[in-house]
This record gives sequence, C-alpha cells and structure tokens, in this order.
Amino acid sequence: AWIKSLHREGRLSPMTGNSNSHTAIICERGITTILKLASTILMALAEIHNAGATHNNLTPSNIVVEDIDGSSNKSVKLIGLGSASLHTGSGKTFPKIREDLLSLGAVFFEMFTGKCPFKEDHENDFLSAEKENERKKLLSHNQLICMLTSKVPLPIAKFILKLMEVEAIFPRYQSAKDVDLELDNILDNLDSTMLNVDAHKTLGSLQFPRCKLYGRDDHLSTLMNACLEIGTSGGSKMILVSGYSGVGKSAIVEYVKEKMKGKRVHFISGKFDQLQQARPLSAMNAAFIEYTNSIIQQGPKTCLETKKAVINAINTDVGVLTDVFPCLCKIIGKPQTAPIEVGSIAAQNRFKFIFQMFVRAISTP
Repeated sequence: AWIKSLHREGRLSPMTGNSNSHTAIICERGITTILKLASTILMALAEIHNAGATHNNLTPSNIVVEDIDGSSNKSVKLIGLGSASLHTGSGKTFPKIREDLLSLGAVFFEMFTGKCPFKEDHENDFLSAEKENERKKLLSHNQLICMLTSKVPLPIAKFILKLMEVEAIFPRYQSAKDVDLELDNILDNLDSTMLNVDAHKTLGSLQFPRCKLYGRDDHLSTLMNACLEIGTSGGSKMILVSGYSGVGKSAIVEYVKEKMKGKRVHFISGKFDQLQQARPLSAMNAAFIEYTNSIIQQGPKTCLETKKAVINAINTDVGVLTDVFPCLCKIIGKPQTAPIEVGSIAAQNRFKFIFQMFVRAISTP
C-alpha cells in the first residue's frame, strides 16, 4: 500500500507533458522523495547487516513506512525477521548479503515504476531452495529496462538494474555500504540528471537510424560494383532488383544512389508500380523524368549539350521518343513533325533502335 501511495500523488514530469502515469518520467520532486525513502530503507537494512545478521525475506510487505509528524520525512521499520540469520563467518555470509541486496533492488524497482518486476506478480523471494528457478521469474531484461527508462533518468535506471544484477550490468555491489555510496552520489547530482532527462526519455524503444540498411551487404556490393564499372570495357550490365512488396527494393537503390553522388554518373531509377500497370513503360518514364530534372538543374549549358547529342544521334525521329517520354521535351524541345506512321511490328523495332541510340547519346562522355 505504501508503494501505491507514492504513485497516487501523480508527480509527472512537466518536461514530457504526458498525463499517463505509466509512461511519464516522474518529476524531480517525486524522484527526490522516492530516492530519500530508498536511502532510509537502505540504512535500515545496513543496520541489520552491521549487527551481524541478514534479513533473508525483504519484500514491500515487510517494510513499514510511516510519516513523521505530517512532514515529507518517513520512518522505516523492517519486519518479517522470522527468516533472518546471523553471520557465521563462513563462506555463506556474502551470498546471504547478496540476496538481501537483490531483494532490495526489486523493492526499489517497484517503488519507482509502481510495477512488480516478477512474472505473474510473484512475491519478491530470492530465498527458496530453488533460488535459480526463482530468479527466472523475473520479467525479461528488455521489459525491466523498458519499464525503468520510461519512468526514471538513465543513471537511476542503471543503479537499480545493477542492484538487481540484471545481465550485463557489472560489477556487482558487495555490501550495503557500496549501494549507499552510489545512492548518495545520485542524490547529489540529481539536478544535472533531471536537466538531461530529454536525452534519456526515448530509451526503452528501438531506434533505427535512417539511411542505414541491415543485412543487405551482398546486394549493395553487387550494385556498387556494377555502377563503378560504368565507362570501362565491358561495363554495360543489367541488374534486376526483385522481391515482394515492402522488402526494401527501393531502399537499396536509393542507398546506392546516394553513394554514387559526385562520381560523374547519371543515376536514375524507376519503379514498377502495380497501380501503374495500365501505363506503358511507366517505370522507365519515371526514370527519365528524374534524368530530365537532373539535366535542367545543371544549367542551360548542360541542357544545350545534351540536346545536341540527342539530335545528332536521332535526327528527325526524335518524336518517336517524346511521344513515349514527354518529359524529354523539356531538354530537346517539342518536335516540329510527327513520326511517320508504320505498322505495329515496324514501330516496335523502330522504337527499340531509336531508344538504343538515345541511351548511347546521353551516356557517352
């Protein structure tokens, strides 16, 4: 009940603007209150250890918290000492102290998150005969980290995870004194910690940087090698990028396109879109729209040079191209005469030949 009272006060961070107590980082005043209470509980446990004993059953239900004369200060009493044991001076002493510290970490976790760190709300009990199995009742490491970092700044989250001995958090605390030193350090630096809270509030969720591909190194290498061979003997190649919708075909092409900037090549791309099936050569048309815009951006001189190269290669049959790719009119102008009408097979062969001449003209240095 005393843990629930900490969260009923609803001290939410003014930085997040979030009214959801399950996701908002607790404000500095609330964190300070909980940290001071945690310090008081730690001192009570340290007194037991200094007296030559271990509690062996530290749970929220065995901690009594009371207000002192209506102030914000709290008094703490540890009860449930039926499982307590005296230090024998043997090698079993440290494991018992460690179990108390593990239990303390679970209590702190619940104080800050309002949630039990165990699956199915198992009582915090590290002391059964099957201790290792009991440890497996903890929530997954990712769940614990996510729950903590959504509530408290990173330094406090690391402190609690280290106390709970969550995997990869090292080194372990050896005594209550070690824990007290770090807790005091957190309290002393709380002001600066809270100032940086915005830098930590996105932790606990996966963040994937843009313009970065994973697991596509072989595909990228194939495309890059083909592009770098442009202009060399035997450098003419065709590479088809295929795959189901959403697997990242466009992402691979765009990635290579960015890498080829500044390498004196025209990198254009078109996408075969299912919704554009009714339009002939829609992917190639999209690619030449991109090419046209690129030439225009390079200035009038480049436009004129490109126009001359195309006209010299195709001459009066330029209308065959502009009928299929109207965007090219921005560079070579609108043809004065329409193409001579021929049969379908002859028209197809003519287009293939003129298209080859066009590509050769714009790709020749």
